[in-house]
Amino acid sequence: MTSATAIAQNSEPVISEALVAEYNGVTSEETAKAQTEEMKAYLNLSDEQYNNVYHLNLKVADKINAIKANEALDAERKKLYIEGNLKDRHNAMSQILTAEQFELFHTTEYQ
Repeated sequence: MTSATAIAQNSEPVISEALVAEYNGVTSEETAKAQTEEMKAYLNLSDEQYNNVYHLNLKVADKINAIKANEALDAERKKLYIEGNLKDRHNAMSQILTAEQFELFHTTEYQ
């Protein structure tokens, strides 16, 4: 499997409101399952990749839901923390996906 680290380092993701909205009103498990199923379809994930992507998506969804529920954080701080988690997810995907898959992931997620 070819690593996509070089692509990740040269292509800083821009987090859209639509991407953040995926985490509204659903459980972490629902979010992770839906994201992973969608990615399986357009990235042709192997079984191992599917498992790794699901666990990453679940971890990020859990963190984002915790951030949203944290009443001690103001809206701007929540936005910054959520964006940071989504950027971390993006970078972690470069370790799971092939270079070709990662390029498609990057262009699809961050249009």
